[in-house]
Amino acid sequence: MDVIVEGKINKDETMTDILRTCSEIPSIKTPILRINDSKSDTQGRIAFSQGGYILGAKVTPSGEQGWAAIRRLVEIQDGNYAVLDPMRKRVTELNQSLWIKTDKLLSLMPNLPDDPSSLIDPQESESVSDTLRPRDVSSNGEQTLILKKEKSKSRQYNASAWNFMRMSIFIILACALGYGYITYKAQIHSSVQSILHR
Repeated sequence: MDVIVEGKINKDETMTDILRTCSEIPSIKTPILRINDSKSDTQGRIAFSQGGYILGAKVTPSGEQGWAAIRRLVEIQDGNYAVLDPMRKRVTELNQSLWIKTDKLLSLMPNLPDDPSSLIDPQESESVSDTLRPRDVSSNGEQTLILKKEKSKSRQYNASAWNFMRMSIFIILACALGYGYITYKAQIHSSVQSILHR
C-alpha cells in the first residue's frame, strides 16, 4: 500500500481534521487510515469509501472490529497516522459494510453513541441489506451481522471459458498457417532451397 499522507495526531492536527481529510480524498477509491497511539500500544486501521463513508475498522492488539474499533481509534489524541492507498488490493478485514457518514460522525465527536445506527446512511445500507441476514445474538448478548453466502455478481475467473478461448485461438492459427502453406507452397519451397544451397 502506498502512503499518501502521514503526520502526527496532536492539538494542531486533531483526529477530526484527519477524518475529514480521509473522507474527502477524491483520487483514492478506498483510502485506509492507519493510526498509532503514542500513549499506549493501540494501533489500527479505518477503511473509507468515496462519498465520505466509513466502511469499518480494526484495532490490532485487541482484535476489536467494527463500531467498537472506530470509537476506540477516533478517541486517540496523541500519536501518528498515515493515509494509505490499497490500490486494487482488497482489504476485506476492514470492510464491515457499516456505511457510516463521516460528517455525521464528526458532528457528534467526542461524544459518540454506543449504537451506530443513527450514523448509518440508510440509502447505502439498503443497497447491501440483501446480502445481510437479520442480526444474530451471540452467547455474550452482542448483536452481530452475519453475511449470507451468495455468489458475487462481479466478474469471476472461469477456467472452462478460458480453455475454450485458448483452443479456439489455436485452431484459428493452425488453419491460417495451413492455408498459407497450401497457397504459397511453391514460394516457400524455393525460398528454403535457396537458403540451403548458399
